[in-house]
Amino acid sequence: MRLIPLLLLLAACSNGSSDDKTDTDDTVVADTDAADTDAADTDITPDQPTCPEGAEHAVLTTKGCVLGTATDEGEAFLGIPYAKPPVGDRRWKRPESISPWSEPLTANDPGPVCPQTNGTPTGTLDPLDGDEDCLRLNVLRPAGASGLPILFFIHGGGNVDGAGSEDLYLDNPGLAKNAILVTHNYRLGPLGFLAHPKLSLEDPEGVSGNQGLRDSILALKFIRDNAAAFGGDPDKILLFGESAGSIDACALWLSPETQGWFAGVIGESGPCTSLRTPLKGALNSGESFGQRFATEASCDTETDVLACLRTRTVHDILRYLPGRQGPVGDGEDYGPVIDGKVLPKSAKKAAADGDVPNVPMMLTVNADEATLFIPADSIADDGAYKAALLPYAILYGLPRPLTDGVRTLHDAWDPVDYGGDANAAFRAFNTDALFVCPTRQWLNLIAPHAPAYGMYFARPLLGSEPLGAIHGAELPYVFGTITPFAAAEDLTLSTTLQAAWTSMASGTPSIAGVATWPTIDAGWVQVGADASVSTIDDLEAEKCAILGM
Repeated sequence: MRLIPLLLLLAACSNGSSDDKTDTDDTVVADTDAADTDAADTDITPDQPTCPEGAEHAVLTTKGCVLGTATDEGEAFLGIPYAKPPVGDRRWKRPESISPWSEPLTANDPGPVCPQTNGTPTGTLDPLDGDEDCLRLNVLRPAGASGLPILFFIHGGGNVDGAGSEDLYLDNPGLAKNAILVTHNYRLGPLGFLAHPKLSLEDPEGVSGNQGLRDSILALKFIRDNAAAFGGDPDKILLFGESAGSIDACALWLSPETQGWFAGVIGESGPCTSLRTPLKGALNSGESFGQRFATEASCDTETDVLACLRTRTVHDILRYLPGRQGPVGDGEDYGPVIDGKVLPKSAKKAAADGDVPNVPMMLTVNADEATLFIPADSIADDGAYKAALLPYAILYGLPRPLTDGVRTLHDAWDPVDYGGDANAAFRAFNTDALFVCPTRQWLNLIAPHAPAYGMYFARPLLGSEPLGAIHGAELPYVFGTITPFAAAEDLTLSTTLQAAWTSMASGTPSIAGVATWPTIDAGWVQVGADASVSTIDDLEAEKCAILGM
């Protein structure tokens, strides 16, 4: 089982300050008279199922009885289906709520992951993991749960791999000691985020491309409907995600379809500014990508393109335009599109218009995010470093460099400041350009409209100390799944972060070691390399100014 989810997608991090064409005119007009398929479920009628008398670890949900298992700290309900299998004619359609079951559902296995390539290099799809019938969620709770906060997590993996069932999240997590913890699977890659004009035509609202987001919305609805049954408080729901899951959480924070559902949102290592791809009209739109996908599948000449695509095997679907396995590797980007329904506007335009919810948001960033992205021997010396700066800066869409751009960037991220190590300087540049500065930019954009908080995490990952605080390093601390044999300061830090995340479910974060968590205009919370907790006034302000962020 991988400890860290796969890397955040490149396009999900290309957040230069120059105005994007899609940010200025990206509102999509869709059929506002279409039927609302997300209306409340009718659920259990007319014969109301019950749980067996005396059954242990039993919860009666709106769909039927669920039987869980005991854990070290409480109970686990694993693999609860929240949607009908998205197979056959349902492939690429919005999810349909699961039908009620009459007999008790044994929920002791999380079930299959959604189809993915299991981290294999692009083009080599073996081993292939998963099954299309994967839309399941997992609930962990302490014994005697009643009125507790609910922490709903969206896993990372670039929207092309990962699962809510990874050991990192479910292996006896300390996060479930004082809260209800929920993880789930959502459709990935082309199965979860493919748009196409024909798919839009068959949708009741005339849109496509956000199937994976709609999966998360339906899973959230199930949890909201059954909050009290699981011992949770529906008014204290924290939505949080990591990497691509953070960006998806940003999308749901902005979405009109989920307003009023959360008390707070946390995004870890995934800035919101990447929400910018239009569904229609541009060369890089979701629908134009879908047409290219149909061509790769040899379905573009068929009379019924969708019927053709739905005959293709999962293996083939993942092979045609494989998902990106790293920020600069081969493969395509998969993620949310601005469809006028789930996402009416790009993130930047929504912030500029003040069209954001007054719901507290906290974003976190790690000190060494890009270490996983940049091989140790990729930048051998200062000459190679200078040669790489310009193409990378252009690739990331930064407003500079112009004629003096390489010098400007080199001076700001000078290898001298990194022990003379050009590779370390290059990693620092990538960390700031892809994570730190876009995160800082977004929090400052929304601060006039919603409570905004930031955290900078610099504690190296246990067992990988030479790599520093890499992408995902905070996750074992947050979930409380670090080894019990860790150093005392790590165990303390893990408990501290679990309590901080749980506090955000009430709308205001708090953390041991800091009297008051400052809003972004007043500073950041910092977790130091020594596991200390403190505040800092700002984060990389001068360097981010050079990048226009």
